[in-house]
Amino acid sequence: CRICKKNIAGPDRQNHMGKHILLAQRGMVEDNTAAEVAKDYPCGFCGQDAACTIAISSGKAVSSCTEGYQFMVKAALKPSGAKPCTNAPIKCALC
Repeated sequence: CRICKKNIAGPDRQNHMGKHILLAQRGMVEDNTAAEVAKDYPCGFCGQDAACTIAISSGKAVSSCTEGYQFMVKAALKPSGAKPCTNAPIKCALC
């Protein structure tokens, strides 16, 4: 994780970064961070601003982020006890 420098496995990266994004959007400061979450449109995998792109193709999310991986959007939209943060891309109503 570029924010806290923890080693987070691929499928857990979205949930982990979702926590950083949520805290940043609420104005909460985290201790011991190496970088900040972007204020506008942070990447759900790395937290950078507008550096990464994501698209939905045949129900799968495909990202240009070096920390990204493909996943099924429909499954990611369902929170669970283990992964309470959905942190899933949504289709832009303007596109």
